[in-house]
Amino acid sequence: MTNPVDEYKGQLIKAGRWQLMTPQEQAGYIRHHIEEHLLPDELGKLAARANVKTVVLTHLNDDYIPFAEMVKKHFSGQVLIAKDLMEF
Repeated sequence: MTNPVDEYKGQLIKAGRWQLMTPQEQAGYIRHHIEEHLLPDELGKLAARANVKTVVLTHLNDDYIPFAEMVKKHFSGQVLIAKDLMEF
């Protein structure tokens, strides 16, 4: 699987939105995802160190089951992908 940031960028390219961004906006988008979001591998390692039982992935737009699989490489607990209006 490709890097999640590349996945997001690819979606923007496919939708035609990336091409409408200035180079500064593109750089800011990449920087935002690297600096302000956890990558799935990092999340899995963090959850394992914290000994949590469940990880809930949120703020995802489409079917990101591969991201859950990336978390599970480092975390043996339950990994859920949240949908709008779900309750825990």
